[in-house]
Amino acid sequence: MKNALTKRRASGSGKNKYSASRPVSPKHQINIIVANEEEDAKDWGVPSERDTERYYHYIEHGVPDHMLAPQTEEQREAIRRLIPQHYLTSPLLDPLQKKLWREVNDDYKFSDRKAIVNYILKDPDEKVRLHIGVIPKPYPVRTIRAPIPWHESYVAAKAWNEENLFITNPIMLKLQHMWLDQFCDHRFVRIPELQKANLPLPPDQFEDVVKAQCKETRQYLKKMSAP
Repeated sequence: MKNALTKRRASGSGKNKYSASRPVSPKHQINIIVANEEEDAKDWGVPSERDTERYYHYIEHGVPDHMLAPQTEEQREAIRRLIPQHYLTSPLLDPLQKKLWREVNDDYKFSDRKAIVNYILKDPDEKVRLHIGVIPKPYPVRTIRAPIPWHESYVAAKAWNEENLFITNPIMLKLQHMWLDQFCDHRFVRIPELQKANLPLPPDQFEDVVKAQCKETRQYLKKMSAP
């Protein structure tokens, strides 16, 4: 854990700059995340109960509605596009739609007020004037990745396939079509000509006949492919 924190400090003072190493066990990951959060708490401090109460008081009552920019129709339309059309046109769901749109509007206003208050509190003098020592932070999002024990074997198999597996290459399909279109009548060993020989032959003579046919076909293919 100390090594992870040392890497994090060395990479910069910003938050959420974790080591780029492979995923470790979930327990080890959560320990690293919690340790990073504790380091941030030492740098930024922990809000008191009074800080939290005053912070949310100004969000809920310090910014009147007429100071907020209204939600644009483009945003509402983007929300509608995420909902299936038959839900939007169903009369049975009309009361639920009205309730959800009110919730969307309330959440939008709350987020807008919160952004305004956070911007004002960037000024240290305003923090002193409003008696808010530490700005409360939202609950941290902790993302845990599953360990990957097969990572090394996957990398090795991928590298081998890229260098040795050609069956999925498009050129192989073109070669097969070319073979069927131009050379399907040619054989390395031509059985009819072989049967015309004075069979049975001694093994060495039979081998010579087969090699001669293979050589003849090979020369023909070389001539046709690279004239």
